[in-house]
Amino acid sequence: MDIFSMKSMKVAYLADMDNPNTIIIFVLSGIVACETLLWILIAKLFWFSLVNFLVLLIFKFLFFHFITQLLLPYFNFITQLLPGTPPNASDMSGLSGVASQI
Repeated sequence: MDIFSMKSMKVAYLADMDNPNTIIIFVLSGIVACETLLWILIAKLFWFSLVNFLVLLIFKFLFFHFITQLLLPYFNFITQLLPGTPPNASDMSGLSGVASQI
């Protein structure tokens, strides 16, 4: 333990807890400490999510075609396992006329 925490514990131990002012001071300092920690964590989380969003956006524009070609066989395999779905997207080309009639 460092010296500051030892002195803080000594002050808290020696404080008169029957006095309402002491209780108010301890409660308010705890609330301020929790709010400060919360604001620090929110700022870190915001920065982390902002960086991740920008990286995902860059990857989407640079590698969209590559990722689609990489994942398309897996999607086709999964859709073949599901009942009532066409085996791949090329089978749905006949439905384009139906959408225009609606």
